[in-house]
Amino acid sequence: MKKGLLLGGLLALSAAVYAQKLALYEEFSGENCGPCAASNPGLNALLAAPGNDTKVILLKYQSPIPSAGPIYGENTTDVQNRMQYYSVPFAPYARLNGTVVGTGQNAGHIALTTQAMLDAAAAEATNFSINVGTPSITGDNFSVDVTITATAAATLSGVKLRFALLEDLEFATPPGTNGETEFHHVMRKMYPSADGQDAPASWTAGQSQVITITGTIPSYVADEAIDKFFLAWLQDDNSKAVLQAAKSASLPGPAVAIASGGISVNGDNVVCADANNFNTTATIKNMGTQTLTSATIFYKAGNGAYQAHNWSGSLASGASTNVALPAINVTTPGTITITDSVALPNGQPDVSAINNVTSTVAYMLPATAVPLPASTDYEGNSDTWIGLPGTSGAPFFTVQVNTLLQSGAGSGYDGSANAIIFPFYSVPQGTGLHVLPIAEMPAGPKALDFYVAYTQYQNENDQLEVVYSSDCGATWTPVWNKGGANLKTGNAQTAFFVPNNNSQWRMESVDVSNVPEGARIAFRAISDYGNNVFIDNVELRSGPTGVEEVIAEGSFNIYPNPVDDKLNVNLDIVKGSKVSMSIINILGQQVGETVEHSFNAGQNSTTINTATFTPGVYFLNISTEEGTVQQKFVKK
Repeated sequence: MKKGLLLGGLLALSAAVYAQKLALYEEFSGENCGPCAASNPGLNALLAAPGNDTKVILLKYQSPIPSAGPIYGENTTDVQNRMQYYSVPFAPYARLNGTVVGTGQNAGHIALTTQAMLDAAAAEATNFSINVGTPSITGDNFSVDVTITATAAATLSGVKLRFALLEDLEFATPPGTNGETEFHHVMRKMYPSADGQDAPASWTAGQSQVITITGTIPSYVADEAIDKFFLAWLQDDNSKAVLQAAKSASLPGPAVAIASGGISVNGDNVVCADANNFNTTATIKNMGTQTLTSATIFYKAGNGAYQAHNWSGSLASGASTNVALPAINVTTPGTITITDSVALPNGQPDVSAINNVTSTVAYMLPATAVPLPASTDYEGNSDTWIGLPGTSGAPFFTVQVNTLLQSGAGSGYDGSANAIIFPFYSVPQGTGLHVLPIAEMPAGPKALDFYVAYTQYQNENDQLEVVYSSDCGATWTPVWNKGGANLKTGNAQTAFFVPNNNSQWRMESVDVSNVPEGARIAFRAISDYGNNVFIDNVELRSGPTGVEEVIAEGSFNIYPNPVDDKLNVNLDIVKGSKVSMSIINILGQQVGETVEHSFNAGQNSTTINTATFTPGVYFLNISTEEGTVQQKFVKK
């Protein structure tokens, strides 16, 4: 409540009587901004959570970060004004009631937004309410009354009323380079300008002031827009605090119109089969003012021919419904784009076709096991080595490494052109996956060999895991983990990391002998917003890991497991060697110091004190000149 009482020392309140606050969430995004595309779906889902529509309103500015796109180009003046007002350092960047979202080195990134932040912003005290009246529109000209009411006496200094036209945009194809086709609550024009106009200085309790806003709706705002409305807010230019916000009702739209609200496959868009009937569900939305009673939905997989499905029902203006479509037969595993297009609302041509088409990516993981060895260098066809988006919305994906830098100074392992990347640099949090083809797993030792290149941004704890799933990716079990300083192959750098020589690559060999028959092995990245990780030259094979030139096959034994105070380690050393031992927790962080031992050939044993460890899952890493071996244990 302190923030509402103080308001930077500019409000003198005579009574603690407060209005309900509508918080203002201002996001600076961009149609050419890759990190924006990765983070916006999570933000949109959070803002759309039940109850939040009465707590917070989104206002989005399409910025020229990292480069100017066509939406930004339609109104550069107002966007630049607001970027300078807030000293916007990057995109996606956000202010909530004028205050930077989150704290720390990533302060302002939209991924830091939480429900608790929204609740707190809506609960802030304010002694003003705002009402945006019904706009009077003649042609492209409008007039609207904004009524400000004080619930307590106040004296204002430096407070402005700002007023903007917002529009929801949807495109059949991305207007920029980041793949986004939907843009919510985009600022299209501010009136009379982004500077706003002075609010009255003196207020008595219960006083109302009507401010009439007039202007012209720009020609680039479509008459048949999905949704458009006016937004007004009071803002203290000294502290940047937003005192109150309010929106108008939606402006009039066409009588009959329809939009595609998205399409999903089998619920989670992941299918494990060599061929499958994809059970697709399309969402349609009535964008007109009349009740929607019929429409035609066209849908297809990949580059196949469209199939048609006729829908009938009763859908009120602004309402959406899910429509189950006849199954699509897909026979080629891999990454598949499923597209839908809606048309003929109430049997009439749609006045706005721009929002009629949408698509989603589905993933078919092949079900027929391949014999070992299974390998790829990503230079040729690796379509059945499939990236899944995990919880971040970003999967591992194959890249031509030298295209990632303008200088072209980059390469895969041993100078190759391609590798896979997970962009920790652009993903503030969440996971991404890269799934190997399902393989025959004969009895005996088996190993997963690969090369990795990674640097931290500063001291982040990005993690790379080898995991497996026996339930088509619903759950994943880790068998190997490295993170942060244990994962890095080079010094930290704040520039976008791309490997450019073999010194920045390191081979890892992971024992996967205990992965169950029929399970799928995958790499999983867990982002701490550090720098990029690359993987190349992957091979799943029979036989021991390289470290078994030092440690005899099957002789690495730890007990008891679960452990209480002391973990016993037994090793059969093939040749006298130095080995180092370290303990890694489930977050990829090292626990305690690395311990080095010089072992002679033959049976060797040592103990590790685990009395101070908190209960949980840990990994014991043993590193030799020939590689690293790892075993998981549980502390009771």
